[in-house]
Amino acid sequence: MGPLARTRRESYSLQMQDQWSSDGHHHFQDSVMDSVSLPDFQQTPNLNFNSNSCAITIDTNIDSHIADVDKLELESFTRRCSELERALDKQKEVNGTELTDREIADVERRIDAAELARRIKPRTIHITNAYGTAEVVPLATLPNSYKHIRNLLWIEHHPVYRTALAEWRRQVPLFASRVERKIKRILALKNEIYNMLGFYSVFQGVLLTATAQSSYLHCRNVGLPISLSACASLCTLVHIWRKFKVISGLEKTISDEQISLKEAKSRIHALKNKGEAFRFSDFLENKETSCIVHPTRLFQLVPLVMIFLFSVVFAIAHWLILCHPGHKVE
Repeated sequence: MGPLARTRRESYSLQMQDQWSSDGHHHFQDSVMDSVSLPDFQQTPNLNFNSNSCAITIDTNIDSHIADVDKLELESFTRRCSELERALDKQKEVNGTELTDREIADVERRIDAAELARRIKPRTIHITNAYGTAEVVPLATLPNSYKHIRNLLWIEHHPVYRTALAEWRRQVPLFASRVERKIKRILALKNEIYNMLGFYSVFQGVLLTATAQSSYLHCRNVGLPISLSACASLCTLVHIWRKFKVISGLEKTISDEQISLKEAKSRIHALKNKGEAFRFSDFLENKETSCIVHPTRLFQLVPLVMIFLFSVVFAIAHWLILCHPGHKVE
């Protein structure tokens, strides 16, 4: 530990002892020369060292920012929930029957639009026009590209929303890379299944040809080729079933991560466009998402059933060749 760091730590300890022995009030100073963070504290947002007064001040503005966001989120969420409940009850009384999913979605959209309009406060600015007279102009007339930059500046200077934007930007490439890797893994597993089916068909064809051309096999030996064919079919079924099971698990995680990726992109887009009107409660984690149906489960049954049917056909073919060599199927 260097002499400057030791002096800072000793000065901080002496100051904290004086403050704990007194009325416990913290004195914040504006002239900041340096900053250090000590690991002895669970939360040290900003620790500023003043070389003139040998004192360290703790910036607690982050607590006020978090408290403000907490208040906005709770107010918006409770207000929207209560208005939504009243609107649904009113619509139910008008219809006289239970509301359909489409009617409920329409009511939710109206409530969300009303909530968003309530957050956007009409703001104006006083300007001097070309004639030299004062004029009041609403800020809504500004171009969208400029309002987008204004929102970015506001986000940059707000610690809560700046952290949220950085976190969601970090999540986007993370989820995208995960989805890409798992899609490649699924393609590789499908190629393995196709190769396994090719080996299976070649083996069954060679076995059937050998049975038909062999002069050493008779009806009493029919169990040998049938057993080999059944073992090959069983091994192929188990192998393909295990591959499809892995594919199903990968597709489930891909679906979840695609939803998370879409959610992160939506939050980034909404935060940039809405600015101060953005609310985290607009993107509830427990919100029901549209069900993504993958037809893979149906496709999984097709090769499994076909292998089973082919195994039965090959067993019958071996039996006909060895036990009924003169039998012709018309």
